Amino acid sequence: VWHPDLNIQNILVDNKQKVWIIDFDQAKIITLKQRHRMRMLERLERSFMKEHVRHGIIWTDQNWRDFMHFYTQSLSQKLIQN
Repeated sequence: VWHPDLNIQNILVDNKQKVWIIDFDQAKIITLKQRHRMRMLERLERSFMKEHVRHGIIWTDQNWRDFMHFYTQSLSQKLIQN
């Protein structure tokens, strides 16, 4: 799924720490190319940085590295399963 509006405001975490992504009105089901993934991730990272400045949300470079590690790991597992 290509989510062109992936940002911090479209990510919810419930009381069980389950993550929900919302606001799919502009999303499309396509075969994602590397450039699509990079654009989504760049937009997401920018939104975290903006919210950090605006609202003091604690988000560090290490948080981003951890996120990318788990994102890459889950992507690799998905590719292996397919």
